[in-house]
Amino acid sequence: MRQWPALSSLCLLMLAACSEPPAPTAVKADDYLAIARGKITVEGGLIDISILTDEKFDDIKKQPGDKVTKGEILGSLDSRRAALDLAQAKAEARQAEAQVAALKRRMVSAQQSADRTREAANAGAVEQQQADEAEQALSQLRAELAAATAGLDLVAIHRQQAELELAQRTVRAPADGELIKVYAQQGARVGGNNNSVAFVLLPAKPMQVRAEVNEGFIGRLHTGAKASISLESAPEAKPLAAHVVRLGKLVESSAGSDAQPAGRIVEAILEFDQPQNVLVGQNVMVRFYE
Repeated sequence: MRQWPALSSLCLLMLAACSEPPAPTAVKADDYLAIARGKITVEGGLIDISILTDEKFDDIKKQPGDKVTKGEILGSLDSRRAALDLAQAKAEARQAEAQVAALKRRMVSAQQSADRTREAANAGAVEQQQADEAEQALSQLRAELAAATAGLDLVAIHRQQAELELAQRTVRAPADGELIKVYAQQGARVGGNNNSVAFVLLPAKPMQVRAEVNEGFIGRLHTGAKASISLESAPEAKPLAAHVVRLGKLVESSAGSDAQPAGRIVEAILEFDQPQNVLVGQNVMVRFYE
């Protein structure tokens, strides 16, 4: 009878222990498949928007931090010379079209004259030489019309080139994203002998990690392998969960640094399991595990 209180207490302790959830098991250093340094990047990389011509900027419509959509205007270049070229191309096209139309009208008249002269020559009303001369004039007009028609194709190409040159004076976003650098300045030239990059766009795509894995450990990894990402700038912060989406097929020599000696590495690409507030270019430590 004296042992019942002790036995009851023991039972209560056992029930309490069974009701508590098990403590999470930490990943031990020995459980890691590999450890590597890496950098935060974005899928496909940053987009440099370059200028193909040496012109001054007339207007800058966007600044760093602005969100943009594909096709949205970022700025415009001086387009006066391009507009004159297009106007000249249009004038050349009108002139060529008028020349072709005039030759076609002359062709109709020359064809009728040649037909009448031939009939008259067959009837003996005129000499055969006159019929031959009419046919020769008709043949000459045919050649002129063919050359003028070919000229229409050339002026059409010139017009298309002028339209393209004018369109290139308007700089548009190639994709959705956020501008992180704007080198263009109103009234300043970008292109030619200067830096041709006018804008740098962070595309609206998932953030990734590019890790340099020692070639001796790459055989342990596989697509889908889990990883924890620690920011070198905040080592005390909670690691970020990620997984491997691609393993490189090329072994390269790393440049090395004070923190990591040079070696032979293979690139591994990882994506975060959840969207993270990280910055492109941040250094990270990647720990791979099952």
